Amino acid sequence: MDKQYGSAPLTVQFEDRSSSEAIFWLWRFGDGETTNVQNPTHTYEQEGKYTVILSVWDEDSTKSITAAEIRAVGFGVCDTLNYKIPGFYYLYQIPEPATGYLSGNNSRGDLSKASYFSVTEEKGMLMGGLFFFAHKSTNFTSDPPVVFKAWDNDGYANSPGTLLDSTSVLMSEILIDESGTGIYPATIAFFDNWVTIDHDFYMGVELPQTAGDTVALFTNKIDATTNGNGWEQLASGEWQTYKQGHPGYDIDNAMYPMICQTTGIDNFILEQNIIVYPIPAKDKIYISIFDNNIKDVKLSIVDISGRLVLESQSDISSGSSIDVSNLSEGLYVLRLHTHEGVFNRKIMIK
Repeated sequence: MDKQYGSAPLTVQFEDRSSSEAIFWLWRFGDGETTNVQNPTHTYEQEGKYTVILSVWDEDSTKSITAAEIRAVGFGVCDTLNYKIPGFYYLYQIPEPATGYLSGNNSRGDLSKASYFSVTEEKGMLMGGLFFFAHKSTNFTSDPPVVFKAWDNDGYANSPGTLLDSTSVLMSEILIDESGTGIYPATIAFFDNWVTIDHDFYMGVELPQTAGDTVALFTNKIDATTNGNGWEQLASGEWQTYKQGHPGYDIDNAMYPMICQTTGIDNFILEQNIIVYPIPAKDKIYISIFDNNIKDVKLSIVDISGRLVLESQSDISSGSSIDVSNLSEGLYVLRLHTHEGVFNRKIMIK
């Protein structure tokens, strides 16, 4: 399929990629419509979440089935709310004699990490988030799910309360940068229900609790902000801010909500299967590609006069970073060149 989400009415081009020598196809689009065309086009007229099922048969009448999900939304553009934690990303160990990470699993038995988001824009549909992890380790006996959640701010003292939405990503699919290269690929988590929000909320990650399974988020450094929005859920189930805990750092987690709204907010660029972030950019732009069929991607940036000011010297892949620190402040056009065409979008360098 050429897209998995967009505003309704949403037209999707489907492609049969079954490995068998199929002679018969049956597409079930999830909205009551079906077809026997091998590579059909289908339009979803109403907003909703649809499960698409393709069944194919070969000459021996052997049947194979594949499934995917389509989300047609009633909002125009999916970007992020205009949030950005200041300063550099950092990973804090917790003070001795405890062990582990302030923003992840530790010997204190913390259950979850979250950030508080103040909704200052018009209401929108929370579709998921981008989460920047600094550490991951596993006991290798299983591949546990890491659960991502969004909460209302109706808990005690406006802490995380009612669960709004959730999803899970397997531990093996969590992206990190343990090598210290400075490339911070985001783990992209799409929530299950895509709830509409019009007031302040929390978003975060429930930590795995199996011995040996550990994740930790990046935070910013303590000297970068005096108003951190990072929270943690203690082993007792109670919530507190990082500042209220020990050692009392006033920091925030490196996570960003993705919101579908009637008008886009140019902070992250979300274009079907490619995310470019953050916009506005200062030092680097990061690329996340979450369709394995998109390959041989090149990037270029031109100024508003059309002059080429930057281009990637080789193909980029998911997790790549582009250094834009030498560009002057102002508006530019970012171009992503893929085998499916060229994607253009205005960006801001600060």
